Amino acid sequence: MTDKAQIKADLSRCLGRLWRFGAVLSLSSGLAEALVQATCIRGLEGSPHFDNCNVDYDFFAILYSIWQKPAFILGKDVAIPAMDDGILRQLTALSDAYRATAYLAYVEHLSYAEIAKVLAIPVSTVRSRLTCVRVMLAEKDRNQRASCQGEGSTGALLPSRTSAGKAVVSQAHPGQR
Repeated sequence: MTDKAQIKADLSRCLGRLWRFGAVLSLSSGLAEALVQATCIRGLEGSPHFDNCNVDYDFFAILYSIWQKPAFILGKDVAIPAMDDGILRQLTALSDAYRATAYLAYVEHLSYAEIAKVLAIPVSTVRSRLTCVRVMLAEKDRNQRASCQGEGSTGALLPSRTSAGKAVVSQAHPGQR
């Protein structure tokens, strides 16, 4: 069990990460702010149920569960500010489930088990979704290279995992399918 003072300290430490996750899910900075506010309220109300070791992941799980509720529709949609990370830009084209899974894996660097806990899905579903994301990104890159008609692309950087579950970036060559 964690006391409210510790929950507040943990919340303030990870507000930026929560907002970024909300922005990736909703594709809106305004909705991301609302998601974080709702997460803070629910987190403070439910603080006795937190796991002392994984409070950050509990916040991610709360935010994701709020996002999954169809009743969560708020005000004006505001565009996400431009993000430098190429992976974040590529995530915007994915569906909610794939976007959330890929974000937690490749930006937040959570393990498969941690992602499964946050999204309340089996670990095998996490693996499957990440495989699909890599395939979708590879196909998108292949299509872009074909449209460039030989401008010399040597391959796309695709996110993948080591056997230990750590995120790595590997080079995909045109001959690899």
